[in-house]
Amino acid sequence: MNFLNLGALWGLLFLAVPILLLFLLSRKTLVLPWAAYEWMRDSIVNHRREFEITDLLKLISKLLLLLALTLFCARPFLNTRGQGGNLILALDVSPSMNSRLESGTRLERAKSIAAEVIDRHEGAVSLFTYGSKLDPIIGSFTTDKGLLKAELSRIRGAAGYNGAAQLIEQVRALPLFAEASRVMLLGDFQTCWYGESGGIARALDTLGSRFPMVWVQVDPRAAPDNVAITDLVMTPEGAFGGRPAFFECLLRNGLSVATGDRILTVSVDRHIQQRQIIRLKGGENRRLAFSTTFTAPGWHTLKLELDNDALLEDNVHYAAVNVPPPLNVVAVVPATHGGAYPADLYVKAALGSVLPDASLNYRSVSPLEFETLQLNSAHLVILFGLALMPGSPLAAQVETFTKRGGGVLAFLPAIQADEALAAGVRSTLVPESTLDPQHLAGGWGEFFLAPELKAESVRFKNFATLSGISPGEVRLVSTAGAVAAVRTNGLGRIAVVGFVPAPAQSSLPFNPNFVQLLLRMVWETRNWPALYHDRGIPSGRTDERAGDSLLPDIKPDRAYSLLDEKGVSRALTVEGVGGEKRLAMPLDLPAGLYSIREDGVERLQFGHNLDTGDSLLEPVTARALEQARDKGLTYTDAGSLGRLVSRRDFGWLTIGLLLAALLFEAYAHFLRKHR
Repeated sequence: MNFLNLGALWGLLFLAVPILLLFLLSRKTLVLPWAAYEWMRDSIVNHRREFEITDLLKLISKLLLLLALTLFCARPFLNTRGQGGNLILALDVSPSMNSRLESGTRLERAKSIAAEVIDRHEGAVSLFTYGSKLDPIIGSFTTDKGLLKAELSRIRGAAGYNGAAQLIEQVRALPLFAEASRVMLLGDFQTCWYGESGGIARALDTLGSRFPMVWVQVDPRAAPDNVAITDLVMTPEGAFGGRPAFFECLLRNGLSVATGDRILTVSVDRHIQQRQIIRLKGGENRRLAFSTTFTAPGWHTLKLELDNDALLEDNVHYAAVNVPPPLNVVAVVPATHGGAYPADLYVKAALGSVLPDASLNYRSVSPLEFETLQLNSAHLVILFGLALMPGSPLAAQVETFTKRGGGVLAFLPAIQADEALAAGVRSTLVPESTLDPQHLAGGWGEFFLAPELKAESVRFKNFATLSGISPGEVRLVSTAGAVAAVRTNGLGRIAVVGFVPAPAQSSLPFNPNFVQLLLRMVWETRNWPALYHDRGIPSGRTDERAGDSLLPDIKPDRAYSLLDEKGVSRALTVEGVGGEKRLAMPLDLPAGLYSIREDGVERLQFGHNLDTGDSLLEPVTARALEQARDKGLTYTDAGSLGRLVSRRDFGWLTIGLLLAALLFEAYAHFLRKHR
């Protein structure tokens, strides 16, 4: 047995006081015999036994009262397995632990509770953190409270996160698990990771019969408000200098209740461009569109920011946009194509209507000129009504151009079958068809899914359907089959379209949405990766780091460095060989804008962001964990920590002693009354 207030045991010395008083009062006195002495002595002898029993009962009552008071002040307790002994103490360090409370963060609150546990626990403690995995801070049991608290103060948040079943599995795999009496985890226990009670119960079975595991909820809020920016995409029409570029950011409300008014601020090149007020329903994911015009080619920065809520880190998203230089187009147009107007009339007019003169250089050549043309400055070649037949000079020029990174958009003449064999695509002539609304998602014509656009009104006549292509290469589908596909060839791309945009083959040129469709064709075929950002590294992904896949063509003999917004530079090393080469990025990279330099010259910029997979802050409830609790899990909060840390209090012993004292005192009075 142990005592919280050992000094109070000095009160046991007061037990001697009633004994001394009784001794002093019972001392023999000088007796002088007198006439009635013998008669009085006989009377005293007759009643002495009754007096002795009463005094003894009263003495016991006083002793019990003093003992009860002493034990009440000393507070005895007993260490038992599951409440004392060796404790594995783990702190959740996932990104959601940065959520703000009234004072400090969840992680700071967890560290404060952990310090209290260390102070009060009478056994040995080992210290761990838990993000994507269980990491040892002090991986052996120790009773050195100073060491434990010093290491506790150094704990910082991590980028990874994981669920309950993985935690229990990793606990069971610890070498010191066999010596442990209890595991205690301090965290936020979100429903998304800890809500599967049956799975947790099955995992607890692997620990043995009712092994004591305690989860202490550090955040008392039932529904902390949080909206996260989970992604940013640029629409398929691309980003051309002088023309609005359209973006969509994805917002997620992590709670089952609606939000109030939130403000989204969009900054371009560090200047606030626009603000939008939004309100999300419970659990809603919403795409929010915005546009911006980049007046000059080159690198530009984007920053999206929501106003304050419980977790600030997922309120910001960074990205860099590389606007391409003016688009150099070479249009290969046959001298005659059976029409009254040039075959490229509608395409040239559509491009000129949306791209400023400074962003488009358009040149028309004949097929014969094209066969000998130097394409060093060209970005995109558009073929009108020309077949790509294997072995032809046209096909050879296209092959060379695409392999070194150029883009080719080939509108087939649709006169004979297999007009795109040089591109590895087979074709079949079809007399008539319409767009297929069931197969437009993910392709160039996805915008036709809007009910008001009526995709089925777009008709094709005397066109070609394509085969010999994978589903991922298809970009436009009619009710007769695929009519457009994109293939990669070397560093470039070739897009094959089974019609020429002319009245004899399609109604598209007369559709006002033809411009949008054409821009999607041109942008993908141009193959210009304009948007550079990541969405954070998902939990457990040790093979991926920020910026790993952003920079192509890494050269082992060059020096690479990473520069942040403050101008702080870090050296980067090259990992891997051959096509698997990548830059070894820092694992602890904070969210923000960065640039990668090669031999001191900037190669690219990118935005690094928090992985928002851990942004659903709503905590699991004790009621939802019934199956796990039946298997021995204790789910509690910091307010109930005192009875869980290390002791079984013996307050009932004090109450029992008081009751016994009262009983002895009452019985003594009863005897005196009836003697």
